[in-house]
Amino acid sequence: MSIKTTVVILIISLIACTQCKKKPADPGNPLPPGSVTIKDSVIAQFFNFPWEILWGPDNFIWVTERGGKISRVNPATGSVSLLHTIPDVVSNGEGGLLGMVLHPDFPTTPHVFVAYNYNSGGYKEKIVRFTYTPISLN
Repeated sequence: MSIKTTVVILIISLIACTQCKKKPADPGNPLPPGSVTIKDSVIAQFFNFPWEILWGPDNFIWVTERGGKISRVNPATGSVSLLHTIPDVVSNGEGGLLGMVLHPDFPTTPHVFVAYNYNSGGYKEKIVRFTYTPISLN
């Protein structure tokens, strides 16, 4: 194949690629401005640097605080239950209790996994598994 033929094929390919445009998605019937009202309400307050918040399959809100506290909030009543405070969390700068996830089969498998910073001759991170009971994490 000659260079001229290769260049012609390349140019035709590039032109073909630029002609393959996707049709923009149809937005349907967007709601007119002002037709939706969002109302906010305080569920719970007075957390100290809440870091992770998730809706559990138990229909409670799970909250971690950077300093090491793990709580459950009843969204209907706002009642906060402190489940556990991790004693060796180091919360300097952006460090502390960094994240939490519930086992995919929670509450049948009542495991709660958290990642946090601790000091062991320098700042390090670890992932720990706790087992949830209705009143605490062990």
